Amino acid sequence: MILYLTSNDHVNLLDMIEQEQNLPVKKLTGQFSLLSFVVKDMRHFSHVRSVAIDRKAILEPDDEIVQALLSFQTMYEIRLIVIAIGLPESSPLLLQLTNVSITNIVTADEIDPLRDEIRECFSEQGMQRFISPVSTVADIIR
Repeated sequence: MILYLTSNDHVNLLDMIEQEQNLPVKKLTGQFSLLSFVVKDMRHFSHVRSVAIDRKAILEPDDEIVQALLSFQTMYEIRLIVIAIGLPESSPLLLQLTNVSITNIVTADEIDPLRDEIRECFSEQGMQRFISPVSTVADIIR
């Protein structure tokens, strides 16, 4: 099961994943304090496999979103997907997320690339675009 914290604007965004991968999506629509949700409410959803979070549905500023996601990672072993439509690759939020190994990040702002990114995030491998290649000893010596 996928838990989806979403704004009203993006409520149907994961319907294709539900249909294509036959995974049920539990949609919680509205505005959320992510940290409060992690601490107080997530225990009711500990059986979910993935949590998708629509940035528009979160009340906290970006730096607090990252802290809440770190708490999420500490408390639960769940794949996190951040949906941040239109987020530029130069964004401090994107850098902060990738620095804490959150790499399933949807940033496209047009429908076809958006769908492709969502599919990649829910694939077995997950989103690979933001994963830094591991340096080998030979690379470091060069």
